[in-house]
Amino acid sequence: MKKFNLDFDIDKAIKAVSFGLILFGIFYLIYYIKFGIGVVTSPYQYDYGEGFHWAISDALSHGRNVYHGINEEPYVTMVYTPLYYLTSALGIKTFGY
Repeated sequence: MKKFNLDFDIDKAIKAVSFGLILFGIFYLIYYIKFGIGVVTSPYQYDYGEGFHWAISDALSHGRNVYHGINEEPYVTMVYTPLYYLTSALGIKTFGY
């Protein structure tokens, strides 16, 4: 049976892993800055869909039914479980908006 040589310098391994993490962090920071500049300089509005979640939570905080027919407004979908919207509705009722 072949035995593997597991003797290695732990300091070199730590330095290699640290170098990799620093390199990854630099690339991610460059990407993040580039994305931020793109958002700020874009001629279009960036909308991440928080309004849909707010509308459902607001309806729940006012005691309205959020489960209605597909032909009724508002035309929003619930992509999270009801617990998320109930928690948000509790925050709206508690702190207002």
